[in-house]
Amino acid sequence: AAVIKRIPNAQIEIGPGDDFRTAMQDLHAGDTLVMHGGTYALSAYFALSLAGTAQQPITIRAATGEQPLLHFVDASQNILDIRDSAFLILDGIEFSGGSRGIRLMASSDINAWNWRPSAPAVCRHTSGGPVPADSWYTSAESPSGVRTRL
Repeated sequence: AAVIKRIPNAQIEIGPGDDFRTAMQDLHAGDTLVMHGGTYALSAYFALSLAGTAQQPITIRAATGEQPLLHFVDASQNILDIRDSAFLILDGIEFSGGSRGIRLMASSDINAWNWRPSAPAVCRHTSGGPVPADSWYTSAESPSGVRTRL
């Protein structure tokens, strides 16, 4: 049988027509997922459980000069649940649709840079209210361990 070897610190590029759910769920510490511009539509529950490290965070980011949009097509679910995750960076991604936006559960050291929530999308932590998208928090200051900056 063939042995498949995983490349550490991989950079994977995807477009709206690709299987972005699997691409996101298969990320490992040190990996970077680059999302090209366009709409990535979700119509069913989607949760990420990703474990980066302080030295090798997992990054999901927009391609330079492009604007990917992660859109949940109705109001039946959150756009994205991030659970049991650590050291994850979301950079330059717009979120829209869904019922509540992004929900964080049992996660820490989640960084959201240059993200654009479209109403009613907000970032929420299960132990409290919304995480302000216009504030800067360190892990120690934020009840959710989320750092956000627009």
